[in-house]
Amino acid sequence: MTHRCTTGYEFNWTDDPPTTWLSALESYWGSYPLADRAEMVQTLGEWLGATLLGVSWRYKKIVWLYGEFSDTGKSTVLNT
Repeated sequence: MTHRCTTGYEFNWTDDPPTTWLSALESYWGSYPLADRAEMVQTLGEWLGATLLGVSWRYKKIVWLYGEFSDTGKSTVLNT
């Protein structure tokens, strides 16, 4: 398989789960049923990955981060 990566970034890989990120998502979406939360986490992860790789335009959809109150995690997601 050929890839088009032209740059690299050295980092120490670990198989440990991203507990800080997962606990933040749990605090934002903890009131939703487990199946809905799993789907929301999957969708957000897929969108973030596609955005980082520059292929999000292929989905022809957007992610709209909306909340009536502060402290809902919108800025945390964007800043992360």
